[in-house]
Amino acid sequence: MIAKILRNISIALGTDHGEQYYRKYLELTQHESWSIHQGLIIEIANGMSKYMLSKEFTKLDAKEKDAQQRAMFISKEVIDFLLDPAKGLKQHKVIQLYNKKMEVPFKKE
Repeated sequence: MIAKILRNISIALGTDHGEQYYRKYLELTQHESWSIHQGLIIEIANGMSKYMLSKEFTKLDAKEKDAQQRAMFISKEVIDFLLDPAKGLKQHKVIQLYNKKMEVPFKKE
């Protein structure tokens, strides 16, 4: 569900209102404080990965491990979105171009 929500937000960046919003986001990423924010987000992602490789995690029973893996997956999707909110829009445009290309019949020469 979260992937669909994030993808829809990302695709909305392709609208006129969304483009203005995305330009403001890009301006934000140009400030030096962005690198601090970005670094913290990456540290969270790294910490999640380290935890999943830890002895503590491997000792969990299967049910608890499954629940934590699901939570980590959702968290990782949110983290990826925060680092590149237009990723879904880019993927959507690639898919649209591919679908459009597939609609064109082959020309016989």
